[in-house]
Amino acid sequence: DSRSYSTYLGGGATDEGEAIFVDGSGNAYVTGCASSGFPVVGAYQGTNGGGTDAFVTKLGSVGSNVSLSTFVGGSGDDRGKGIAVDGSGCQARVSIPLRTTCTRAASTNG
Repeated sequence: DSRSYSTYLGGGATDEGEAIFVDGSGNAYVTGCASSGFPVVGAYQGTNGGGTDAFVTKLGSVGSNVSLSTFVGGSGDDRGKGIAVDGSGCQARVSIPLRTTCTRAASTNG
C-alpha cells in the first residue's frame, strides 16, 4: 500500500475535487469546484464569486495542514479541471484549466 494519508477537504455544501498534483516535497495541490463555505487560507480570492467557483488548495506532505486555499472564479459556474505546479525557488506557479460559464473569470500572474 503506497497511500501516505487520507483527509477530508470541503465546506458545508457541494464541493468536488477534480485533480491533484504532488510536488517533489510531497505537498498536494488540489483543484475542483466549491460553493460558499469552503475553507480559505492565505487566499487570492477569499469569497465565492457566484455559483460554484474553482478552488486551489495546498496540503502539506502529511495532509494535516492547509497552507493555501483560495477560490478562483467569477460570477458564473467555474471548475478547475486540472492542475500543474512549476516550483522555482520560493515561488510556485499554479496553472489550472478552467471550465466556466461566466463572462469574466478571475486570473493572476505569479
